[in-house]
Amino acid sequence: MLIHHQLGKLHLLNVAHLEIDLLVNTLKSLIMQYKVNCPSAPFENTMFPTLDDCWSLCIELSEEYGYAEVRYGNCVLGSYTNGH
Repeated sequence: MLIHHQLGKLHLLNVAHLEIDLLVNTLKSLIMQYKVNCPSAPFENTMFPTLDDCWSLCIELSEEYGYAEVRYGNCVLGSYTNGH
């Protein structure tokens, strides 16, 4: 009975550890994302997990709205004005 009880505790610890890992990874993916920011059309702002995904939308938004930028947190990584 004691062994079964200890195995049950071990299983619960493993499940809790996996849930914590999942939560941490989810938070990282939400926090650590690149953002295409279009000040004149904030409804177009979009988050991406990788930098490569940002640039095509950034240039398209700059062509349509005049200016767009790619941000990582508070850092502007690059911008386009009127498609340039």
